[in-house]
Amino acid sequence: MGSSSLARAHKYFVFAASKRHQLRDINLKASSTMASLKDRSRKAKTIFTLDTPTSTYLHPPWPSITPQTATSLLIALTTLLTDLRALQDASDDKKDDDSQPYILFGTNPITSHLESLASSSLPPALSSLNPTKTRKTPRKPLVIFVNRSDQPSQLHSHIPTLCSLSHTPLIALPKLSEQKLVKILKPASGRIHCLTVFHDTPGIESLKSIIYNDDGEIIEGKVELPGMFESAEIGWLETKSKAVQTFIGEPKKQKRKDSEGEGGDVSMIDNEKTPKKRAKKNSG
Repeated sequence: MGSSSLARAHKYFVFAASKRHQLRDINLKASSTMASLKDRSRKAKTIFTLDTPTSTYLHPPWPSITPQTATSLLIALTTLLTDLRALQDASDDKKDDDSQPYILFGTNPITSHLESLASSSLPPALSSLNPTKTRKTPRKPLVIFVNRSDQPSQLHSHIPTLCSLSHTPLIALPKLSEQKLVKILKPASGRIHCLTVFHDTPGIESLKSIIYNDDGEIIEGKVELPGMFESAEIGWLETKSKAVQTFIGEPKKQKRKDSEGEGGDVSMIDNEKTPKKRAKKNSG
């Protein structure tokens, strides 16, 4: 084969390759155009969701404290817990790992204690069906500590409301504080989501001096009630709704139509077989 024939063959292969690329580009453009046309032909569904005002207006916000104050409170708390742990080890009165002297920790125990404390402040006619029954007032916590950054928000989102109802200070500890508390208290569960100490806990003077002033008023960690409870801002809160456009469900409908189309052929075959079955039964 001469050089001229090789050159012609090379040009042919180059031409064929370019044509294949052009056809591929045309097919891609056509498929994208068809996909866009299908999307336009599909009708969007409107889904309505309710945005109730509870999460926005009724939940009190978390108290804001400076990082320096949070660090000082953590140091005072760890010092107090270390002293109480040593006091417990020296005493003969052994208690469970989940209950330390003058300390209460755990989401469920603290929630129950705050609920009983909040209900005790209600009038007897509202808090009990038997107003004449005497109620025992729970111990007043000095402060509630929460490892807010070390756990999901669902575990502690209700605590600010309970603290506001019971007039208890609420402190969000710095990140990774839970590891220090677990190392000191050594709970059986290995977790300390929240913790509280009481007014009668020995050695709380350093904590109390940071959270309360000389008159006993809360200066750090005070949970303020939402603004809607102020007398000047009380008003009717309308229910809010959101409308979202979505195409969810359309592919399933299309598959259902396709399956119904295929099922039509099957039903025709079954109808053709039915007379034969009836004939066999009649002959039998």
